[in-house]
Amino acid sequence: MPLPVCDHPDQIRLLPLGGHNEVGMNLLVMEHQGALLLFDCGARFADSSTPGVGRLLPEISWLHQRRADICGLLLSHGHEDHIGALPWLYAELGAPPLFGAPFTLELARRNGVAQKSTPDLDRHAVAPGETFTCGPFVIEAVSISHSIPANYGWIVRCAAGTLVHSGDFRLDPAAPAGQRTDLARLARLADEEVLVLLADSTNAGQQSGASSSDQVARQLHRQLAETPGMVVLSTFASHLTRLQQALSAARNNNRRVALLGASLIDSCALASQQGLLSSPPGLVVPPEELAHLPRAQRLLLASGCQGEPQGALARLAGGAWPALALQTTDSVLLSARAIPGNELALQRLAHRIGQQGARLLTPAEIPNLHCSGHAGTTELRLLHALVRPRYLVPTHGHAGLRQQQALLAQTDGHEPGHCLLLDNGQAVRLSRHGSQRETTLSCPPRLYGPAGEPQSETALRQRRRLAHQGLLIARLRRPPATAKPWQVQLVGRGLWDAGTLAAARLRQLTEALEQELANVRPETPTATVEALVQRCLKYHCKRQLLGTPLLVILFDDEVHLDSQ
Repeated sequence: MPLPVCDHPDQIRLLPLGGHNEVGMNLLVMEHQGALLLFDCGARFADSSTPGVGRLLPEISWLHQRRADICGLLLSHGHEDHIGALPWLYAELGAPPLFGAPFTLELARRNGVAQKSTPDLDRHAVAPGETFTCGPFVIEAVSISHSIPANYGWIVRCAAGTLVHSGDFRLDPAAPAGQRTDLARLARLADEEVLVLLADSTNAGQQSGASSSDQVARQLHRQLAETPGMVVLSTFASHLTRLQQALSAARNNNRRVALLGASLIDSCALASQQGLLSSPPGLVVPPEELAHLPRAQRLLLASGCQGEPQGALARLAGGAWPALALQTTDSVLLSARAIPGNELALQRLAHRIGQQGARLLTPAEIPNLHCSGHAGTTELRLLHALVRPRYLVPTHGHAGLRQQQALLAQTDGHEPGHCLLLDNGQAVRLSRHGSQRETTLSCPPRLYGPAGEPQSETALRQRRRLAHQGLLIARLRRPPATAKPWQVQLVGRGLWDAGTLAAARLRQLTEALEQELANVRPETPTATVEALVQRCLKYHCKRQLLGTPLLVILFDDEVHLDSQ
Protein backbone atom coordinates (compact mmCIF):
# COMPACT_ATOMS: atom_id res chain seq x y z
CA MET A 1 0.00 0.00 0.00
CA PRO A 2 1.60 3.33 -1.01
CA LEU A 3 2.14 6.06 1.56
CA PRO A 4 -0.38 8.90 1.27
CA VAL A 5 0.86 12.48 1.30
CA CYS A 6 1.45 13.79 4.82
CA ASP A 7 -0.27 17.15 4.52
CA HIS A 8 -1.80 17.67 7.97
CA PRO A 9 -0.39 20.92 9.45
CA ASP A 10 0.04 19.34 12.89
CA GLN A 11 1.98 16.28 11.69
CA ILE A 12 5.37 15.36 10.33
CA ARG A 13 6.42 12.07 8.76
CA LEU A 14 9.83 10.47 9.23
CA LEU A 15 10.95 7.83 6.74
CA PRO A 16 14.48 6.39 6.88
CA LEU A 17 15.56 4.95 3.53
CA GLY A 18 19.06 4.03 4.73
CA GLY A 19 21.24 4.06 7.84
CA HIS A 20 18.72 2.31 10.12
CA ASN A 21 19.60 -1.31 9.36
CA GLU A 22 23.36 -0.72 9.14
CA VAL A 23 26.17 1.70 9.91
CA GLY A 24 26.45 3.89 6.81
CA MET A 25 24.24 4.51 3.78
CA ASN A 26 22.41 7.31 5.64
CA LEU A 27 19.29 8.86 4.11
CA LEU A 28 16.27 10.18 6.02
CA VAL A 29 13.13 11.83 4.65
CA MET A 30 11.10 14.34 6.68
CA GLU A 31 7.69 15.30 5.30
CA HIS A 32 5.42 18.16 6.37
CA GLN A 33 2.47 19.66 4.49
CA GLY A 34 3.43 17.64 1.42
CA ALA A 35 7.03 18.94 1.26
CA LEU A 36 9.99 16.56 1.55
CA LEU A 37 13.24 17.49 3.28
CA LEU A 38 16.12 15.00 2.92
CA PHE A 39 18.95 14.50 5.41
CA ASP A 40 22.17 13.21 3.82
CA CYS A 41 22.50 10.68 1.01
CA GLY A 42 25.33 8.26 1.74
CA ALA A 43 26.88 5.02 0.59
CA ARG A 44 28.17 1.96 2.41
CA PHE A 45 31.27 0.20 1.18
CA ALA A 46 31.01 -3.50 0.55
CA ASP A 47 32.74 -6.14 2.65
CA SER A 48 33.65 -9.80 2.18
CA SER A 49 29.97 -10.81 2.41
CA THR A 50 29.23 -9.05 -0.89
CA PRO A 51 31.92 -10.23 -3.36
CA GLY A 52 32.16 -8.18 -6.53
CA VAL A 53 30.15 -5.30 -5.05
CA GLY A 54 31.86 -1.94 -4.63
CA ARG A 55 29.22 -0.03 -2.68
CA LEU A 56 25.68 -0.29 -1.36
CA LEU A 57 23.26 2.61 -1.77
CA PRO A 58 19.83 3.46 -0.34
CA GLU A 59 16.74 2.39 -2.26
CA ILE A 60 15.21 5.68 -3.50
CA SER A 61 12.44 4.37 -5.77
CA TRP A 62 9.76 5.82 -3.46
CA LEU A 63 11.15 9.29 -4.10
CA HIS A 64 10.52 9.01 -7.85
CA GLN A 65 6.80 9.65 -7.46
CA ARG A 66 7.48 12.57 -5.09
CA ARG A 67 10.46 14.18 -6.80
CA ALA A 68 8.56 17.43 -7.38
CA ASP A 69 7.91 17.69 -3.62
CA ILE A 70 11.60 17.60 -2.59
CA CYS A 71 12.39 21.12 -1.35
CA GLY A 72 15.96 20.52 -0.16
CA LEU A 73 18.71 18.18 1.01
CA LEU A 74 20.70 18.89 4.18
CA LEU A 75 24.28 17.59 4.22
CA SER A 76 25.71 17.19 7.72
CA HIS A 77 29.30 16.61 6.59
CA GLY A 78 31.46 15.21 3.84
CA HIS A 79 32.04 11.56 4.76
CA GLU A 80 31.10 8.97 2.14
CA ASP A 81 28.40 7.43 4.31
CA HIS A 82 26.63 10.80 4.13
CA ILE A 83 27.36 12.04 0.59
CA GLY A 84 28.51 8.94 -1.32
CA ALA A 85 25.15 8.21 -2.99
CA LEU A 86 24.54 11.75 -4.27
CA PRO A 87 25.61 11.06 -7.90
CA TRP A 88 23.02 8.29 -8.20
CA LEU A 89 20.36 10.54 -6.67
CA TYR A 90 21.21 13.25 -9.23
CA ALA A 91 20.94 10.74 -12.07
CA GLU A 92 17.45 9.60 -11.05
CA LEU A 93 15.83 12.62 -9.43
CA GLY A 94 17.85 15.60 -10.60
CA ALA A 95 19.79 17.75 -8.17
CA PRO A 96 17.65 19.20 -5.36
CA PRO A 97 18.88 22.31 -3.51
CA LEU A 98 21.82 21.31 -1.31
CA PHE A 99 22.52 22.98 2.04
CA GLY A 100 25.69 22.54 4.06
CA ALA A 101 29.06 23.96 4.99
CA PRO A 102 31.21 25.24 2.08
CA PHE A 103 33.71 22.41 2.61
CA THR A 104 30.95 19.77 2.58
CA LEU A 105 29.36 21.22 -0.57
CA GLU A 106 32.71 21.15 -2.37
CA LEU A 107 33.25 17.53 -1.35
CA ALA A 108 29.77 16.76 -2.71
CA ARG A 109 30.63 18.45 -6.00
CA ARG A 110 33.89 16.52 -6.32
CA ASN A 111 32.11 13.29 -5.48
CA GLY A 112 29.81 13.88 -8.46
CA VAL A 113 32.73 14.64 -10.76
CA ALA A 114 34.49 11.43 -9.68
CA GLN A 115 31.39 9.42 -10.55
CA LYS A 116 30.92 11.29 -13.86
CA SER A 117 27.70 12.85 -12.57
CA THR A 118 28.08 16.59 -12.92
CA PRO A 119 24.71 18.35 -13.00
CA ASP A 120 24.43 22.05 -12.23
CA LEU A 121 24.16 21.88 -8.46
CA ASP A 122 21.98 24.33 -6.58
CA ARG A 123 24.36 24.73 -3.64
CA HIS A 124 23.66 26.93 -0.63
CA ALA A 125 26.56 27.46 1.78
CA VAL A 126 25.44 27.74 5.40
CA ALA A 127 27.45 29.06 8.36
CA PRO A 128 27.15 27.69 11.91
CA GLY A 129 24.24 29.37 13.65
CA GLU A 130 22.71 30.55 10.39
CA THR A 131 18.94 30.19 9.94
CA PHE A 132 17.26 29.83 6.54
CA THR A 133 13.91 28.81 5.05
CA CYS A 134 13.32 25.80 2.81
CA GLY A 135 9.71 25.13 1.86
CA PRO A 136 7.61 25.01 5.05
CA PHE A 137 10.72 24.44 7.17
CA VAL A 138 12.84 26.97 9.07
CA ILE A 139 16.27 25.41 9.51
CA GLU A 140 19.25 26.27 11.72
CA ALA A 141 22.76 24.81 11.38
CA VAL A 142 24.53 23.90 14.63
CA SER A 143 28.27 23.31 14.93
CA ILE A 144 28.87 19.71 16.01
CA SER A 145 32.19 17.99 16.80
CA HIS A 146 33.16 15.01 14.62
CA SER A 147 36.29 13.63 12.94
CA ILE A 148 35.94 16.00 10.00
CA PRO A 149 35.67 19.81 10.11
CA ALA A 150 32.52 21.72 9.15
CA ASN A 151 30.17 19.13 10.64
CA TYR A 152 26.61 20.23 11.36
CA GLY A 153 23.60 19.12 13.29
CA TRP A 154 20.25 20.58 12.28
CA ILE A 155 17.33 22.23 14.07
CA VAL A 156 14.24 22.12 11.86
CA ARG A 157 11.09 24.00 12.83
CA CYS A 158 7.68 23.72 11.22
CA ALA A 159 4.06 24.13 12.24
CA ALA A 160 4.01 20.63 13.74
CA GLY A 161 6.97 21.23 16.05
CA THR A 162 10.76 21.23 16.27
CA LEU A 163 13.02 18.42 15.05
CA VAL A 164 16.67 18.12 16.07
CA HIS A 165 19.04 15.92 14.05
CA SER A 166 22.43 15.37 15.69
CA GLY A 167 24.20 14.00 12.60
CA ASP A 168 27.43 12.21 13.52
CA PHE A 169 28.53 13.83 16.75
CA ARG A 170 30.69 13.98 19.83
CA LEU A 171 30.59 16.37 22.76
CA ASP A 172 34.39 16.42 23.09
CA PRO A 173 35.30 19.67 24.90
CA ALA A 174 38.92 19.23 23.77
CA ALA A 175 38.07 19.27 20.07
CA PRO A 176 39.98 21.89 18.05
CA ALA A 177 38.69 25.44 18.22
CA GLY A 178 35.98 26.02 15.65
CA GLN A 179 35.02 22.32 15.63
CA ARG A 180 33.46 21.98 19.07
CA THR A 181 29.83 21.11 19.65
CA ASP A 182 27.76 24.20 20.49
CA LEU A 183 26.54 22.91 23.84
CA ALA A 184 25.04 26.25 24.81
CA ARG A 185 22.81 26.22 21.74
CA LEU A 186 21.72 22.66 22.42
CA ALA A 187 20.93 23.51 26.04
CA ARG A 188 18.58 26.32 24.97
CA LEU A 189 16.53 23.79 22.98
CA ALA A 190 14.98 22.51 26.21
CA ASP A 191 12.92 25.72 26.30
CA GLU A 192 11.39 24.99 22.87
CA GLU A 193 9.63 21.69 23.65
CA VAL A 194 11.44 19.68 20.98
CA LEU A 195 9.07 17.23 19.29
CA VAL A 196 11.69 14.71 18.19
CA LEU A 197 15.44 14.14 18.48
CA LEU A 198 17.26 11.94 15.97
CA ALA A 199 20.58 10.92 17.52
CA ASP A 200 23.65 9.05 16.25
CA SER A 201 23.78 5.46 17.55
CA THR A 202 27.14 4.37 16.08
CA ASN A 203 28.85 4.06 19.49
CA ALA A 204 25.75 3.58 21.64
CA GLY A 205 27.26 0.50 23.24
CA GLN A 206 30.58 2.10 24.20
CA GLN A 207 31.52 4.17 27.20
CA SER A 208 32.63 7.74 26.51
CA GLY A 209 35.65 9.49 27.87
CA ALA A 210 38.39 6.97 27.07
CA SER A 211 40.16 9.35 24.68
CA SER A 212 39.76 12.93 23.59
CA SER A 213 41.36 14.93 20.81
CA ASP A 214 43.99 16.54 23.02
CA GLN A 215 45.04 13.14 24.43
CA VAL A 216 45.54 11.85 20.89
CA ALA A 217 47.60 14.93 20.04
CA ARG A 218 49.89 14.26 23.02
CA GLN A 219 50.27 10.58 22.08
CA LEU A 220 51.25 11.48 18.51
CA HIS A 221 53.82 13.94 19.83
CA ARG A 222 55.23 11.24 22.15
CA GLN A 223 55.55 8.67 19.35
CA LEU A 224 57.28 11.12 17.02
CA ALA A 225 59.66 12.14 19.81
CA GLU A 226 60.55 8.60 20.90
CA THR A 227 60.80 6.77 17.57
CA PRO A 228 64.46 6.72 16.44
CA GLY A 229 63.59 6.15 12.79
CA MET A 230 60.87 7.11 10.35
CA VAL A 231 57.26 7.35 11.52
CA VAL A 232 54.38 6.36 9.26
CA LEU A 233 50.91 7.48 10.33
CA SER A 234 47.89 6.05 8.57
CA THR A 235 44.34 7.30 9.07
CA PHE A 236 41.30 8.03 6.95
CA ALA A 237 41.95 10.62 4.27
CA SER A 238 38.96 12.61 5.52
CA HIS A 239 40.14 12.65 9.15
CA LEU A 240 41.48 16.18 8.91
CA THR A 241 41.59 16.69 12.67
CA ARG A 242 44.06 13.82 12.97
CA LEU A 243 46.07 15.04 9.98
CA GLN A 244 46.34 18.53 11.48
CA GLN A 245 47.52 17.02 14.77
CA ALA A 246 50.15 15.02 12.88
CA LEU A 247 51.42 18.13 11.07
CA SER A 248 51.69 19.99 14.38
CA ALA A 249 53.52 17.08 16.03
CA ALA A 250 55.94 16.88 13.09
CA ARG A 251 56.74 20.58 13.31
CA ASN A 252 57.36 20.31 17.07
CA ASN A 253 59.69 17.31 16.56
CA ASN A 254 61.74 18.67 13.65
CA ARG A 255 60.30 16.20 11.15
CA ARG A 256 59.31 16.87 7.56
CA VAL A 257 56.12 15.35 6.16
CA ALA A 258 55.29 13.61 2.89
CA LEU A 259 51.85 12.44 1.76
CA LEU A 260 51.14 9.04 0.17
CA GLY A 261 47.81 8.13 -1.42
CA ALA A 262 45.72 10.03 -3.96
CA SER A 263 42.68 10.38 -1.67
CA LEU A 264 44.79 11.77 1.17
CA ILE A 265 46.61 14.20 -1.11
CA ASP A 266 43.32 15.47 -2.58
CA SER A 267 41.71 15.80 0.85
CA CYS A 268 44.63 17.79 2.25
CA ALA A 269 44.73 20.05 -0.81
CA LEU A 270 41.03 20.91 -0.55
CA ALA A 271 41.18 21.42 3.22
CA SER A 272 44.16 23.76 2.80
CA GLN A 273 42.29 25.76 0.17
CA GLN A 274 39.32 26.09 2.55
CA GLY A 275 41.50 27.13 5.48
CA LEU A 276 40.78 23.95 7.44
CA LEU A 277 44.35 22.57 7.38
CA SER A 278 47.50 24.60 7.92
CA SER A 279 51.24 24.02 8.00
CA PRO A 280 54.28 26.32 7.74
CA PRO A 281 56.07 26.55 4.39
CA GLY A 282 58.51 23.70 3.84
CA LEU A 283 56.95 21.32 6.35
CA VAL A 284 55.26 19.18 3.68
CA VAL A 285 57.66 17.98 0.99
CA PRO A 286 57.47 15.50 -1.91
CA PRO A 287 58.20 11.84 -1.01
CA GLU A 288 61.41 11.83 -3.05
CA GLU A 289 62.71 14.80 -1.05
CA LEU A 290 61.76 13.19 2.26
CA ALA A 291 63.79 10.11 1.26
CA HIS A 292 67.01 12.19 1.38
CA LEU A 293 66.48 13.28 4.99
CA PRO A 294 67.73 11.36 8.06
CA ARG A 295 65.13 8.80 9.16
CA ALA A 296 64.61 10.59 12.47
CA GLN A 297 63.40 13.64 10.50
CA ARG A 298 60.71 11.83 8.48
CA LEU A 299 56.96 11.51 8.91
CA LEU A 300 54.89 9.79 6.23
CA LEU A 301 51.13 10.30 6.19
CA ALA A 302 49.58 7.42 4.26
CA SER A 303 46.07 6.39 3.34
CA GLY A 304 44.97 2.75 3.55
CA CYS A 305 44.45 2.41 7.30
CA GLN A 306 42.03 -0.50 6.75
CA GLY A 307 44.64 -2.64 5.02
CA GLU A 308 43.23 -2.08 1.53
CA PRO A 309 45.51 -3.98 -0.91
CA GLN A 310 45.81 -0.94 -3.20
CA GLY A 311 46.05 1.53 -0.32
CA ALA A 312 49.21 3.55 0.10
CA LEU A 313 50.20 1.84 3.36
CA ALA A 314 49.94 -1.70 1.96
CA ARG A 315 51.90 -0.64 -1.12
CA LEU A 316 54.57 0.99 1.07
CA ALA A 317 54.89 -2.22 3.09
CA GLY A 318 55.14 -4.14 -0.19
CA GLY A 319 58.07 -2.06 -1.46
CA ALA A 320 56.30 0.31 -3.90
CA TRP A 321 58.57 3.18 -2.77
CA PRO A 322 62.06 1.62 -2.37
CA ALA A 323 63.61 4.89 -1.21
CA LEU A 324 61.14 4.97 1.68
CA ALA A 325 61.26 1.26 2.52
CA LEU A 326 60.49 0.38 6.15
CA GLN A 327 63.33 -0.55 8.48
CA THR A 328 63.70 -1.89 12.02
CA THR A 329 63.97 1.56 13.63
CA ASP A 330 60.67 2.73 12.11
CA SER A 331 57.16 2.86 13.63
CA VAL A 332 53.87 2.51 11.79
CA LEU A 333 50.91 4.06 13.63
CA LEU A 334 47.33 3.14 12.75
CA SER A 335 45.13 5.95 14.03
CA ALA A 336 41.76 4.49 13.09
CA ARG A 337 39.25 1.94 14.30
CA ALA A 338 39.19 -1.34 12.39
CA ILE A 339 35.96 -1.47 10.41
CA PRO A 340 34.21 -4.86 10.77
CA GLY A 341 34.99 -7.01 7.76
CA ASN A 342 38.53 -5.67 7.32
CA GLU A 343 40.20 -7.91 9.90
CA LEU A 344 41.88 -10.22 7.39
CA ALA A 345 43.19 -7.32 5.31
CA LEU A 346 44.66 -5.75 8.45
CA GLN A 347 46.28 -9.06 9.43
CA ARG A 348 47.94 -9.27 6.02
CA LEU A 349 49.11 -5.68 6.40
CA ALA A 350 50.57 -6.41 9.84
CA HIS A 351 52.42 -9.41 8.39
CA ARG A 352 53.96 -7.31 5.62
CA ILE A 353 55.05 -4.59 8.04
CA GLY A 354 56.52 -7.20 10.37
CA GLN A 355 58.51 -8.72 7.50
CA GLN A 356 60.22 -5.34 7.08
CA GLY A 357 61.13 -5.29 10.78
CA ALA A 358 59.15 -2.13 11.55
CA ARG A 359 57.04 -1.75 14.68
CA LEU A 360 53.26 -1.62 14.14
CA LEU A 361 51.20 0.23 16.77
CA THR A 362 47.39 0.15 16.84
CA PRO A 363 44.75 1.66 19.17
CA ALA A 364 44.32 -1.79 20.72
CA GLU A 365 47.93 -1.67 21.97
CA ILE A 366 48.64 2.02 22.53
CA PRO A 367 46.16 4.16 24.51
CA ASN A 368 45.01 7.43 22.96
CA LEU A 369 46.37 6.65 19.51
CA HIS A 370 42.87 7.18 18.17
CA CYS A 371 39.58 8.58 19.42
CA SER A 372 36.22 8.03 17.83
CA GLY A 373 34.21 10.79 16.19
CA HIS A 374 30.98 9.28 17.56
CA ALA A 375 29.37 9.74 20.95
CA GLY A 376 29.41 6.99 23.52
CA THR A 377 26.93 6.42 26.33
CA THR A 378 27.89 9.37 28.53
CA GLU A 379 27.62 11.86 25.67
CA LEU A 380 24.34 10.39 24.45
CA ARG A 381 22.83 10.72 27.91
CA LEU A 382 23.98 14.33 28.07
CA LEU A 383 22.47 15.09 24.66
CA HIS A 384 19.15 13.53 25.72
CA ALA A 385 19.19 15.59 28.92
CA LEU A 386 20.02 18.85 27.10
CA VAL A 387 17.41 18.54 24.35
CA ARG A 388 14.66 16.77 26.36
CA PRO A 389 12.65 15.69 23.33
CA ARG A 390 9.12 14.32 23.40
CA TYR A 391 10.19 11.53 21.02
CA LEU A 392 13.60 9.95 20.49
CA VAL A 393 14.46 8.24 17.20
CA PRO A 394 17.89 6.55 17.40
CA THR A 395 19.51 6.76 13.97
CA HIS A 396 22.78 5.82 12.23
CA GLY A 397 23.16 2.20 13.21
CA HIS A 398 21.84 -1.33 12.96
CA ALA A 399 18.97 -2.49 15.15
CA GLY A 400 21.22 -3.56 18.03
CA LEU A 401 22.92 -0.17 18.29
CA ARG A 402 19.66 1.74 18.04
CA GLN A 403 18.11 -0.50 20.68
CA GLN A 404 21.02 0.24 23.02
CA GLN A 405 20.44 3.98 22.72
CA ALA A 406 16.72 3.53 23.33
CA LEU A 407 17.40 1.47 26.48
CA LEU A 408 19.86 4.12 27.64
CA ALA A 409 17.19 6.82 27.32
CA GLN A 410 14.61 4.67 29.10
CA THR A 411 17.03 4.11 31.97
CA ASP A 412 17.10 7.88 32.38
CA GLY A 413 13.32 8.11 32.47
CA HIS A 414 12.31 8.47 28.82
CA GLU A 415 8.96 6.81 28.15
CA PRO A 416 9.42 3.50 26.28
CA GLY A 417 6.55 4.34 23.92
CA HIS A 418 8.32 7.55 22.93
CA CYS A 419 11.57 5.80 21.90
CA LEU A 420 10.85 4.89 18.30
CA LEU A 421 12.96 2.22 16.61
CA LEU A 422 12.49 2.56 12.84
CA ASP A 423 13.98 0.16 10.32
CA ASN A 424 14.73 1.28 6.78
CA GLY A 425 11.40 1.86 5.03
CA GLN A 426 9.39 2.13 8.29
CA ALA A 427 7.40 5.39 8.19
CA VAL A 428 5.97 7.11 11.26
CA ARG A 429 3.80 10.18 11.71
CA LEU A 430 4.46 12.38 14.73
CA SER A 431 2.52 15.19 16.34
CA ARG A 432 2.21 16.75 19.76
CA HIS A 433 -0.73 14.40 20.32
CA GLY A 434 0.91 11.07 19.51
CA SER A 435 2.69 8.86 17.01
CA GLN A 436 1.37 6.52 14.32
CA ARG A 437 3.38 3.90 12.47
CA GLU A 438 2.55 3.51 8.79
CA THR A 439 3.20 1.10 5.96
CA THR A 440 6.71 -0.30 5.77
CA LEU A 441 8.28 0.11 2.35
CA SER A 442 10.61 -2.51 0.89
CA CYS A 443 14.08 -0.97 1.07
CA PRO A 444 16.80 -3.53 0.27
CA PRO A 445 20.07 -1.75 -0.49
CA ARG A 446 21.01 -1.24 -4.10
CA LEU A 447 24.21 -2.97 -5.16
CA TYR A 448 26.81 -1.37 -7.43
CA GLY A 449 30.09 -2.71 -8.75
CA PRO A 450 33.48 -1.04 -8.33
CA ALA A 451 32.95 0.91 -11.57
CA GLY A 452 29.48 2.08 -10.50
CA GLU A 453 27.49 -0.43 -12.56
CA PRO A 454 24.28 -1.91 -11.07
CA GLN A 455 24.54 -5.40 -9.58
CA SER A 456 21.73 -7.88 -8.93
CA GLU A 457 20.99 -10.10 -5.96
CA THR A 458 21.11 -13.06 -8.36
CA ALA A 459 24.67 -12.22 -9.40
CA LEU A 460 25.64 -11.79 -5.75
CA ARG A 461 24.20 -15.20 -4.81
CA GLN A 462 26.13 -16.78 -7.68
CA ARG A 463 29.39 -15.17 -6.57
CA ARG A 464 28.86 -16.39 -3.03
CA ARG A 465 28.36 -19.93 -4.28
CA LEU A 466 31.45 -19.64 -6.45
CA ALA A 467 33.46 -18.41 -3.48
CA HIS A 468 32.25 -21.05 -1.03
CA GLN A 469 31.39 -24.09 -3.15
CA GLY A 470 33.11 -23.75 -6.54
CA LEU A 471 31.93 -24.18 -10.12
CA LEU A 472 30.83 -27.25 -12.08
CA ILE A 473 30.32 -27.04 -15.86
CA ALA A 474 28.36 -29.78 -17.64
CA ARG A 475 28.58 -29.89 -21.43
CA LEU A 476 26.01 -32.12 -23.14
CA ARG A 477 25.61 -33.11 -26.77
CA ARG A 478 22.35 -34.63 -27.94
CA PRO A 479 22.69 -38.03 -29.62
CA PRO A 480 21.95 -38.04 -33.35
CA ALA A 481 19.66 -41.07 -32.92
CA THR A 482 17.84 -42.84 -30.13
CA ALA A 483 20.31 -45.70 -30.13
CA LYS A 484 23.27 -43.39 -29.36
CA PRO A 485 24.16 -42.22 -25.82
CA TRP A 486 24.29 -38.60 -24.72
CA GLN A 487 27.82 -37.20 -24.73
CA VAL A 488 28.77 -35.75 -21.34
CA GLN A 489 31.79 -33.65 -20.34
CA LEU A 490 32.24 -32.21 -16.83
CA VAL A 491 34.74 -29.52 -15.78
CA GLY A 492 35.13 -28.49 -12.15
CA ARG A 493 36.80 -25.43 -10.61
CA GLY A 494 37.38 -24.92 -6.90
CA LEU A 495 35.90 -28.32 -6.01
CA TRP A 496 38.91 -30.52 -5.30
CA ASP A 497 42.65 -30.09 -5.48
CA ALA A 498 43.96 -30.94 -8.94
CA GLY A 499 45.29 -34.44 -9.33
CA THR A 500 44.20 -38.04 -9.11
CA LEU A 501 41.38 -37.39 -6.62
CA ALA A 502 39.82 -34.66 -8.74
CA ALA A 503 39.93 -36.87 -11.86
CA ALA A 504 38.36 -39.79 -10.00
CA ARG A 505 35.56 -37.65 -8.55
CA LEU A 506 34.77 -36.14 -11.95
CA ARG A 507 34.62 -39.64 -13.46
CA GLN A 508 32.13 -40.70 -10.78
CA LEU A 509 29.94 -37.67 -11.48
CA THR A 510 30.20 -38.23 -15.24
CA GLU A 511 29.21 -41.89 -14.95
CA ALA A 512 26.26 -41.00 -12.69
CA LEU A 513 25.02 -38.39 -15.15
CA GLU A 514 25.47 -40.70 -18.15
CA GLN A 515 23.43 -43.34 -16.36
CA GLU A 516 20.70 -40.77 -15.61
CA LEU A 517 20.56 -39.77 -19.29
CA ALA A 518 20.64 -43.31 -20.66
CA ASN A 519 16.89 -43.47 -21.28
CA VAL A 520 16.36 -39.82 -22.25
CA ARG A 521 15.32 -39.46 -25.89
CA PRO A 522 17.12 -36.90 -28.13
CA GLU A 523 13.93 -34.91 -28.77
CA THR A 524 13.27 -34.34 -25.05
CA PRO A 525 12.79 -30.56 -24.38
CA THR A 526 15.87 -28.76 -23.15
CA ALA A 527 14.15 -27.57 -19.97
CA THR A 528 13.26 -31.12 -19.02
CA VAL A 529 16.81 -32.37 -19.57
CA GLU A 530 18.24 -29.39 -17.70
CA ALA A 531 16.07 -30.10 -14.67
CA LEU A 532 17.13 -33.74 -14.69
CA VAL A 533 20.83 -32.83 -14.96
CA GLN A 534 20.54 -30.35 -12.10
CA ARG A 535 18.83 -32.88 -9.83
CA CYS A 536 21.39 -35.53 -10.61
CA LEU A 537 24.46 -33.35 -10.14
CA LYS A 538 23.16 -31.64 -7.01
CA TYR A 539 22.36 -34.99 -5.41
CA HIS A 540 25.80 -36.45 -6.07
CA CYS A 541 27.67 -33.21 -5.27
CA LYS A 542 25.98 -33.02 -1.89
CA ARG A 543 27.17 -36.57 -1.18
CA GLN A 544 30.75 -35.86 -2.30
CA LEU A 545 31.16 -32.20 -1.30
CA LEU A 546 28.50 -31.65 1.38
CA GLY A 547 27.34 -28.72 -0.74
CA THR A 548 26.26 -27.70 -4.20
CA PRO A 549 28.56 -25.75 -6.53
CA LEU A 550 27.30 -23.22 -9.04
CA LEU A 551 26.18 -25.23 -12.08
CA VAL A 552 26.59 -24.14 -15.70
CA ILE A 553 24.89 -26.47 -18.19
CA LEU A 554 25.69 -26.24 -21.90
CA PHE A 555 23.50 -27.93 -24.50
CA ASP A 556 25.49 -27.79 -27.71
CA ASP A 557 25.55 -24.00 -28.30
CA GLU A 558 23.12 -23.15 -25.50
CA VAL A 559 24.24 -22.07 -22.01
CA HIS A 560 22.07 -22.52 -18.91
CA LEU A 561 23.27 -20.98 -15.64
CA ASP A 562 21.89 -22.22 -12.35
CA SER A 563 20.26 -19.08 -10.90
CA GLN A 564 20.13 -20.25 -7.29
